[in-house]
Amino acid sequence: MEVRNCPRCGKVFVYTGFNLCPACRREEEELFDRVEAFLRSHPGANLEEVAEGTGIAKEIILDFIRSGRLVTTLKSEGALRCEICGRPIDQGRICKECAGQLKQGLVRERAQQAPFQRKEGASRREHRLHIADLLREKSEGERRRSDKK
Repeated sequence: MEVRNCPRCGKVFVYTGFNLCPACRREEEELFDRVEAFLRSHPGANLEEVAEGTGIAKEIILDFIRSGRLVTTLKSEGALRCEICGRPIDQGRICKECAGQLKQGLVRERAQQAPFQRKEGASRREHRLHIADLLREKSEGERRRSDKK
């Protein structure tokens, strides 16, 4: 059981996969439901209109977009920008181009840091060292020495 402090209210709560305590999570869900209801009745509303119409701070609405719960269709509005290059984006934290570059960089880095490669046809067992194998080899070695005497 993992215990954390809620980043919003500071209360201690049992972590269940959500970063907020149950009370703050319910409150966030209510805010999201208000934004969603407003957008259903006012399709195409921009950030200013949604914030004004719901009474919810722009930053909270932007957090819904960053987390992927809402998707905007107006990149030109510029309210949400890539955290790496600064291009306007419609969801998440980084643009697709930067995400692709990050992924390629990680793939290259992993390939360079990969542990030794197995030889063709070698079994996995050949590359493992188990305590039972060590004990067996030790006892066989002792047995051979005693047979020689």
